[in-house]
Formats: sequence, structure tokens, C-alpha cells
Amino acid sequence: LYHNLINNNYLSRLSTLSVIDTKLWLGRAYFFNDDFLESKEAYLEYQSIGQDHIKFADSLYELSKVYIKLNEINEAKLLLSKMIDDYSKHPLSNKASELLKSL
Repeated sequence: LYHNLINNNYLSRLSTLSVIDTKLWLGRAYFFNDDFLESKEAYLEYQSIGQDHIKFADSLYELSKVYIKLNEINEAKLLLSKMIDDYSKHPLSNKASELLKSL
């Protein structure tokens, strides 16, 4: 119900940038509520429309943690590798390297 209300009512009234931000925060909110499938969906939607968004690199790291929770380890490894390769100077790249090594 909550998901439908947000997608059908709230997001239809927002600007594109606001929708991108909202998808990112939905991914985070679902993650911290242990709703990993909804989190994955929100992050994937965010990444499909937010490639140029300032938090895109963060989303790669965050979605990799969702994949780990869902036991989708290969997907997590691919995302972490992409994040490290594409955003080597990002503040989360060291955490991404550590997480990748632990898998």
C-alpha cells in the first residue's frame, strides 16, 4: 500500500530531480527497514534515471549491500568493482574495496 501511494500519488507531482532523490531515499529507507527486495527495486530505478546524480557512486555501494543481504553475491561484486573502477577517488571507494575483499 505504502509503495503504491508513493509511486502513484507523490512521485507524479515531483520534478525529475526530486523523483531521482526520492528513489534514492526510498532505497535507503527500505534497506533500513529490512525490505531488501523493495530496496533493490528503488535503487535500480534510481540508477536507471540518475546516472548523472551526485549520489550515483553512493548508490552503487549501497545497492551492493542490498545484494549481499539478498545473497546475490556476484551482483554485489560487480557493483563494487564498478564503483572502485569508475569512482576511485570517491570517499566510499575504500569501504567498497574492503567489502569486496570480504566477499
